[in-house]
Amino acid sequence: MTSQFTPEQTKAIYNHNHDILVSASAGSGKTTVLIKRVIEMILADTSVKELLIVTFTEAAANEMKQRLISAIKDELKVNPTPELKEQLLLCEDANISTLHAFCLQVIKRFHYVIDQDRSFSLLTDDVQQQLLKEQTFDSVKKPLL
Repeated sequence: MTSQFTPEQTKAIYNHNHDILVSASAGSGKTTVLIKRVIEMILADTSVKELLIVTFTEAAANEMKQRLISAIKDELKVNPTPELKEQLLLCEDANISTLHAFCLQVIKRFHYVIDQDRSFSLLTDDVQQQLLKEQTFDSVKKPLL
């Protein structure tokens, strides 16, 4: 039912065959719109395996995955098809993550293409901050000439 959505949200849900970017303030319904769009795509025979859904925080990614699972369960109540049941099972391994986690996955998988050592690791914010402090203090300790 589209009556609960604004015209812009309805466009984001139902206009397919191209990528979209939804940018709006907190609490404006972005996740609801995205989940509805995904449900519509699944009902039109797109598999959850074919989708990449990225966000900026782990909390948001986890919430999206849980809301997608809930939405599929709700849809199953009115449309209990084997295909939809399969999509529910596929949600556990769906590509719903942070942008950083997705990029890390790509680098780990294709490290050899960019000549990256397979055993690389990411800096945590704390480690990065410590390294920057050390670098700054080292540069201050060195004579200018």
